[in-house]
Amino acid sequence: LYPYRNIASGETDLDGIWAVLLCYWTGVRNTFPEAWGRKPEHSRLMHGVGIQAMSQLMDRVMATINPGDDDAIEQVERELAIVSPHCAWTEGTWTDLGNMPWNQPQNVARDIKVLANYLVRVYVMGKANR
Repeated sequence: LYPYRNIASGETDLDGIWAVLLCYWTGVRNTFPEAWGRKPEHSRLMHGVGIQAMSQLMDRVMATINPGDDDAIEQVERELAIVSPHCAWTEGTWTDLGNMPWNQPQNVARDIKVLANYLVRVYVMGKANR
């Protein structure tokens, strides 16, 4: 939606980047309050694997949201509602990942890739079925 780097001038829109990050991660916090702000050993969302996987999902979610809109955070929350029923940040299992226990994903390349791909796949399929 917004170009954050002007290739010709080399300038970077730091305010625009900050607005996107603040909007998205506020939406994440609001969508997953039980997992937000907890120690990584109690929440995979706050663990490196969760942060990196959700960061990759951010590219998809924020592609059509203007962080300057009055309801931008609510838009993010609606988009994240697609994936939230499929997340096991603090308990249970990642059902579609072979019933992997909630705390099994680690901050290693393979697990980050598996979790990120899973979240993006669920999101894209959920958007298509809306």
